[in-house]
Amino acid sequence: MEFSATEDIDAPMERVFELLSDFDHYERQAIRRGIDVRRISAASSGPLGRAWDARFDLRGRPRELRLDLVREETPQGLTFAAVSNGISASMEIDLIALSSRRTRMTAVLKVEPRTFSARLMLQPVRLGQRKMTRRYRQRVGEFAKLLEGRA
Repeated sequence: MEFSATEDIDAPMERVFELLSDFDHYERQAIRRGIDVRRISAASSGPLGRAWDARFDLRGRPRELRLDLVREETPQGLTFAAVSNGISASMEIDLIALSSRRTRMTAVLKVEPRTFSARLMLQPVRLGQRKMTRRYRQRVGEFAKLLEGRA
């Protein structure tokens, strides 16, 4: 299953990438929302190889997530891979400079079940994919506005 969204941001591409790769900021945001986040690798180990373990409640059940940074091309984009409870996902964020002060961000999320129970869990999402695509695009739009505000 794949979701994609494209947003234009009123900020230079280098600044948008800098904000996207501010992992300390996202760790603090997750902790404020009650997510237990633990960085596996240090920032000094280079851009690739960064990884996080997260624990949180979703729909009343405890969940665990492993997130790995698998690609960092300054300032073109980032790719993350995640594994959680039989579901694997990848998030690819690409940046294109439209002008010196405007950037286009494309975010593609791919989700795949790895077990039968994960397939059953994702079935309602598959049936409501049009609605989920709309919600995904709305969330990416909100995220782009936050980046624009911070830039």
